[in-house]
Amino acid sequence: EEIGKICRDECMPFLHQIWLPILNESSMLQDAFVQLAILSPSPTTNAGEQKLLARCVVELLASCLEGAEESDGSDSDIDADADDESIIGEGDVLMKHLADVAMVWSESPFVNNIDNSRQRHVSYFIIYAIGFMEKNSHRSLQQMAMQELIPGVSNRLKVSEESCRIDGMRVAEQLAPILGQTLNFEELDGARDGNTSKGTTDLTDETNKGVESPNKKDERLSRSRKRERENRSKTPKEIDPDEDYDSDSSSFSNDSSVGGDSAYSSDSEWDEEGLLSLEIRDDEEDLRVVPRPKYLRECLDLLRADGDDHVTVCKHEAALKELPCLVRNIPPDLADMASSLARELLYKENKFDLPNFVELRCAALCALAACDFAAVEFLEGQLFVADVALGTRMDILQVIKDTANELSGQLELDKIRSNQTSDVSLSKVAGKRSLVSDELMQKSVRNITAPFDETMKESNTRRWGRGRRIIENKSVKNRFGQLAPNFFYPLLKGFSDSKGNEILWGDESGGVLLSHLLITLSVIVDNSGLHPGTAVLAQDLFELSWSFFVAENGEVRRAVLIALATCLPCLPSDYVLRNVVGQEQFTAVLRNTATFDSNEHCRLLASSIVSGLSQQIAM
Repeated sequence: EEIGKICRDECMPFLHQIWLPILNESSMLQDAFVQLAILSPSPTTNAGEQKLLARCVVELLASCLEGAEESDGSDSDIDADADDESIIGEGDVLMKHLADVAMVWSESPFVNNIDNSRQRHVSYFIIYAIGFMEKNSHRSLQQMAMQELIPGVSNRLKVSEESCRIDGMRVAEQLAPILGQTLNFEELDGARDGNTSKGTTDLTDETNKGVESPNKKDERLSRSRKRERENRSKTPKEIDPDEDYDSDSSSFSNDSSVGGDSAYSSDSEWDEEGLLSLEIRDDEEDLRVVPRPKYLRECLDLLRADGDDHVTVCKHEAALKELPCLVRNIPPDLADMASSLARELLYKENKFDLPNFVELRCAALCALAACDFAAVEFLEGQLFVADVALGTRMDILQVIKDTANELSGQLELDKIRSNQTSDVSLSKVAGKRSLVSDELMQKSVRNITAPFDETMKESNTRRWGRGRRIIENKSVKNRFGQLAPNFFYPLLKGFSDSKGNEILWGDESGGVLLSHLLITLSVIVDNSGLHPGTAVLAQDLFELSWSFFVAENGEVRRAVLIALATCLPCLPSDYVLRNVVGQEQFTAVLRNTATFDSNEHCRLLASSIVSGLSQQIAM
């Protein structure tokens, strides 16, 4: 090979005389030299010149002895009987830097983002350096280098760039004989080593013609001929690159039966104790029909994909699953994409019958509403549009409630309590499906009675109080208090502007929408917590809900009572005494509802409110 002849005859004498003494002085100089000559951008794009430079660097490092000059006179205290395995000898410097370069060469950003010329330059260095691996006796350094090279080969075989993939094949073919195996890629037939007809064995032989002294050449050549004769007498095992990986013991037994020099044979010096463990993880991303989206724009394009095939289904599913995580990372384009994504998700139909479609869509909408208020503005604006279906309006209100629970920390507290308690949930009441949450109704009852009952129960007895069932205190930050007016008043204004619209509020569907609207406003007030503006929100909700107290629809009356039960604990005492207790009509209507209302839940709520007010008056 012309490159090898030029390197040995013209370059190496000069480099040995000038550079080798300098590099032997310090390992820091060796590191800087490799960084400059190999890992920095290549000074040339010519393949022949890159080969020559890489070959010279490899042979120069193979001649280096780390710390040879530093150890003279300064390390006299070193134990002369130290283990030879720990001493850095000839060729070990090259193996150490091969591992360092291979680590960079194997990283995915280097494979995917670095230009082909620079990758090819580093690959030449690795290919030439592998040729010195058999001559080196430092097993740990060899294992370290191979451990870094294997992931790089795998990453390159996955990419579509031809030159990058060919580099990985060349390194794999060069590394296979060291493991006692034979590997040939059909894609490299006729193109190995820079479009020449020579195989990787020729390249290895040229590399092995290193910078050894003349008195060692005969010994090396005799060992090489002996090894060649042994290899001819054995039948090499061909490896199919596309064959499935099999870790059964039968595969190891087959390898060990090939010959004594096999990497897994009992006579080989490569025993299992000397090998470093290599953890292999495969997330199976390459098996996905649609790659995982990384940007919001990609998710929007996937959601808008049109078609009726399996690929379209996978596109929609991938976007729905990845959107919540991407949105919560607050990408720079969230402000620009929030409204478009909210519109696409809100009107998305499950025409492919995707499993958990409703949950996935709701999770994505909640993430948008919690991270960017533009999505909330869009959703609340669509709530009162005339041509929107009732189911879509219900979805909007549900998203607003879930967002309020998340921002206030209530969602996190519920998870903590569910993990720390084992209370049995109340069974559902049989009969007609309730349009208002039973959980919220029960919570409202607790809110109205808790200020007066909890203290008495705790002080009377330890056994029936929280006592031994004390739950560890856990505090969360309420981020919703200051945002609550921005959620509350657009809904109030939209209702005020559209209350004369018979399409929205007429018939039974209007009662359903009104009851859910009152419940949503109650959730907003409840999650506002101890923020100073909560009292103002409670007063406005109290006045709005009281105007519908005598509604014919039982679900509307029930929602009104839940709103009242939510507001009363948040109202100032003077306001309650003046506008609630002081109004005989209000208390009379509550008592009448508690006694004669046809809805059982309305009677329960009304009686709870009356009881709480009576106790407050007594105090």
